[in-house]
Amino acid sequence: MSEMGQAGGAQAAPVAAAAEWPLGLYRVLSAAGVVQVAFVPDAGHARLIRLCQEDPAMRAVVLTSEQEGIGLLA
Repeated sequence: MSEMGQAGGAQAAPVAAAAEWPLGLYRVLSAAGVVQVAFVPDAGHARLIRLCQEDPAMRAVVLTSEQEGIGLLA
């Protein structure tokens, strides 16, 4: 196998694992009984946000700034 093929294969697993972090984090939040999630819209977190919004047991609240979250979650 060429060096290029080895490098590509070695990178494929971390990339695939990185793509699954939203589902893993959602599962941790759900298992912990989290019922309210506050978030500022962010493209990098879109999948996690969508998972929380689609869960009828969670209330996903959109914030306009991180500072709003302090008041909401306190």
